[in-house]
Amino acid sequence: MYPVERLLDLYKKSIRNKARPEGFIMEAHLAYESLTFCSMYLCDVETPFTQPERNDDSGDPSVLLSVFAQKARPFGAHVLVELSREEIKVAYWYILDNYEEIEDFKSEHIEILEKDNHVNVQLRHKHLFPEWFRQLATSLYY
Repeated sequence: MYPVERLLDLYKKSIRNKARPEGFIMEAHLAYESLTFCSMYLCDVETPFTQPERNDDSGDPSVLLSVFAQKARPFGAHVLVELSREEIKVAYWYILDNYEEIEDFKSEHIEILEKDNHVNVQLRHKHLFPEWFRQLATSLYY
């Protein structure tokens, strides 16, 4: 979208009667908004709404889980950050715990842990699930 100042400059150029500029500014604004709205629904015409994103990292659609389909292409300043093993484990757990596509796998792992022992199932799940899921994903995809 244009900044407000840029739009006002464009609208001022459409004024034909200097005595009553408000009507022409409103007419120009209505035309701009109408064209913007219509351009959102044009299929075969390139508009700002149909262009691919600037940093489009489209993934591989043949992969079963979308988390493995993503490709990453970093942009911006390259800053090297060293994470401790504990921070990496916390990050892995956060990602896996909040990823809805693997809910069935999490339920399956909890069932396995409950069959083994009913004590501290959630705590054991939190510590053991990332490695269990990594082994399962490796066997599924390789």
